[in-house]
Amino acid sequence: MKVSNTSLWLDTLKEKQQYSPLKSNIPVDVAIIGAGLTGISTAYALSQSKYSIAVIEKTNLENSVTAYTTAFLCQVIDTDLQDLVKMFGEKEAALIWQSHIDAIARIAAIIQKEKIECDFMYCHNYLVAFNEDDAKRLREEEKIAKKLGFYVRFETNNLGFKNNGYLNIPKQAKFHPLYYLQGLKDACVAHNVQIYENTEALKINTDKNLSIETSRGIVTAKYIIIATYDPFNHPLQLFGRRGMYISYILEAEIQKNLLAEGLYEDQENPYHYWRVDKDIEHDRLIIGGEDHRHEFPVNKEKNYKILEKFLQKLLAKNKYTVVRKWDGPILEPSDGLASIGRYKQNKNIYVAMAFSGNGMTYSSIAADILNDLILNRKNPYEKIYRPTRIPTLKALMQKGSDYVGEAIGGAVKNTFTTI
Repeated sequence: MKVSNTSLWLDTLKEKQQYSPLKSNIPVDVAIIGAGLTGISTAYALSQSKYSIAVIEKTNLENSVTAYTTAFLCQVIDTDLQDLVKMFGEKEAALIWQSHIDAIARIAAIIQKEKIECDFMYCHNYLVAFNEDDAKRLREEEKIAKKLGFYVRFETNNLGFKNNGYLNIPKQAKFHPLYYLQGLKDACVAHNVQIYENTEALKINTDKNLSIETSRGIVTAKYIIIATYDPFNHPLQLFGRRGMYISYILEAEIQKNLLAEGLYEDQENPYHYWRVDKDIEHDRLIIGGEDHRHEFPVNKEKNYKILEKFLQKLLAKNKYTVVRKWDGPILEPSDGLASIGRYKQNKNIYVAMAFSGNGMTYSSIAADILNDLILNRKNPYEKIYRPTRIPTLKALMQKGSDYVGEAIGGAVKNTFTTI
């Protein structure tokens, strides 16, 4: 079987929506740059208000980061809870986890309200230990989570592969991200949101009135939101707050009922993450990992083979067939948390960026925060994620040690592993 180089989500999308480019100068209340899940989620949230909204997208759906995710919806972020407590304190660490729990519930509510068919389902998230040191750390993670009021449980039951135990986190979720994104776009259009594709933002003007110069015309607005994953204009105020990484993904057909359906993450650095979906003739396993800084020149095919070696170890002697492979960008924040909110003092310009491996839930968190900021309402998570925060030395040191392993991990394996 020939392996496809397109993501599962693009390959299975029955009909790709298309939107016309901007054809003239337009005035709106809110202009959003970027029509991925963050931009569209924010447009949907604001569409419930009196404001007029326009979303502009440089290209189209196939160039959206949303098309290349593994679509985990989970409260666990790429920084362990015990590290979050060390970096930010117990109260803030609990708020961070709670913000992602709220995001899952909000997405589920939108799916129900708008009747979006996107294969959404609740499932468990398993944080897996493959050695005793990792098991010990996960037991500590359980202890802290319970102290902060979260229901998690360290278990040693059979998951279908050898392990040293795992932390079981219930009521997480997974879905088809592009079905959800397209359903959300339909809902936006129904609420009079204007969406323009093949319209590149070139410059933001702040002299008299806020406006965006695009390749197709000028959009004037009272509020501007940059939702382009990595801010297109690279503002000086956000310098040094993120780093771009590449993650590799394989999709495999596996024996039915071999592994429990759900989400999985191991404790390596860089870590591996995988999801198991039930299907009719076989089950599907989508696995990612072997991350490295995007600046490192590597042989991508070799990294896919290294990832497949891990897959072989995971599945032992059970048969599988790799059917797709793709890679996707991951924008890591310097202190472990996303930046969401106003980044220029006294200017109504907002940003949402550096979502690490949690883009699906962060897109909803960003929509909620930005909606409240523009509507002048309080939000419990605004302060935590504000872009103007000054990272603490403790946070930078903790994440710095994590990123050293992640930055070179996949690249070192690529260089020294013989396939």
